[in-house]
Amino acid sequence: ALADAAVAASKETPSFTPSYSANSYYASLGLYVLSFPGLWSLVKRSVDYKPIKKVYTTEGPAKGKEVRQTAAEITAYFKAMNFAPEPSSDTITFRGTMGRSVGQAMYLTFCTFLGLASLAIVLTVTAPLVDDPSKFQNWYYLTLASPYAGIYYWQRASKDVTVQLKIEESEDGSDVDISALGTKEELERFCETMGFGEKGKIRVPGLVETFGALKE
Repeated sequence: ALADAAVAASKETPSFTPSYSANSYYASLGLYVLSFPGLWSLVKRSVDYKPIKKVYTTEGPAKGKEVRQTAAEITAYFKAMNFAPEPSSDTITFRGTMGRSVGQAMYLTFCTFLGLASLAIVLTVTAPLVDDPSKFQNWYYLTLASPYAGIYYWQRASKDVTVQLKIEESEDGSDVDISALGTKEELERFCETMGFGEKGKIRVPGLVETFGALKE
């Protein structure tokens, strides 16, 4: 009797019918499928060495700063960063090692966790492993793979890099242009530390510089 009552109750339980539009659902799913490979691209690009070219400017001899002084300051900076100079005819090449960043590894792990969690939500809707939606879906175990993004970065981030520089004085001697070829991260750190401005752009001082000037 109890078995018959259970069967009857199960038959009376209304089945779940989605209230959303099927067209909207598949359109959203298609957009998600197209965008998900960007997660792998984010992880892969974190260890790619892609040099870019920038031109920075600083004060020249006409403003009291000799070109030789600028060159000495640049050399001292790269030596402090464990880069070895290799002078040539018209350019200077600095060779060093691109270090690994714990913060970058954690950032990639976090982004991968969010990406896999969103994938698990999509799979839970499209291909549920458990009929009862209130129960835990094993698809969420995919998020356990997120640390491998940080491991992938950590194992490949350390590599030899080069920064090429060419120093040129303007005709009137008021400015000195520094043409630089290197990774985006290295050039940004170089520009920020040396206090150079990118040619054709107005340099906005950082918060540290602003607070330092206020204290003085």
